[in-house]
Amino acid sequence: MDDRLPANERVHEHIRQATRDGHVWPGAGLDTAAIARAFNTTPIEVQCALLRLVGAGLLVDDPRYRLRAFVFRRIRRALQCGRYRPAEPLEPTAMAQAYGSGRSVIRFALYRLLGEEVVELDAARAFRVPPITEAVLLDHYDFAQWCTDRACNLLAVLPREPSPATTTATGVSEDTDLPTQTTIFFEQMPPAAGSVLPADIGRMNCLLGPVRPAEFALIPDASAELSQLQEAWQRRDLKALKAALSNYLARRRRMAADVVELLSTSPPASRR
Repeated sequence: MDDRLPANERVHEHIRQATRDGHVWPGAGLDTAAIARAFNTTPIEVQCALLRLVGAGLLVDDPRYRLRAFVFRRIRRALQCGRYRPAEPLEPTAMAQAYGSGRSVIRFALYRLLGEEVVELDAARAFRVPPITEAVLLDHYDFAQWCTDRACNLLAVLPREPSPATTTATGVSEDTDLPTQTTIFFEQMPPAAGSVLPADIGRMNCLLGPVRPAEFALIPDASAELSQLQEAWQRRDLKALKAALSNYLARRRRMAADVVELLSTSPPASRR
């Protein structure tokens, strides 16, 4: 292992390899103080490394740490709902003030998101939302196609269940913004189709959330488009749902270059 790497990188690589070799497993207790001594670092840096592995699904977080789990969910939700733009810096000190939390708790959340590969470290080892290119965006749409196809295929073989009660015909509050409505729509698919895909759908929303405001700026009938998806879902009309999802994603593939251009030229929106 390269000793020039930062301590939490060395811890991350060491434990990641140990999990692959079968020496550590999800749910195993790990002594952060002992690991910190072994790597000549602090327990906080060790926790950052471990939470990165939690994000990657190799470890399970300790349920006693409710605050850091709560802050993680808030930041992840903001990412999914378009509150951050591609390539936007994620500065822990500023975020700590915005989220009313300590800087270490923010870093824990960001390292967990790093493990999910929905945020990244730039060349200066500062956190940011991954930048977007046309090729990357097309890959994201392909991932969305895989997730939604899998959900529909699973739903087709499960017993038909009545749709849950919703606040509106589209399943979400009428005053919810369109990026958030879209996130909620895709989130509801995995539970109804069995608990196989929630993590993939969640990651899909994290990857596409930052570009959705630009998508909707280019699509004048975006609200009607989403309503069509919701109505097919509420009826459990799989044929109509698959067709609507296919059209939804095909339309975005065709406009991927325009979305990237708009993101590169438009000023950042105010944080809500």
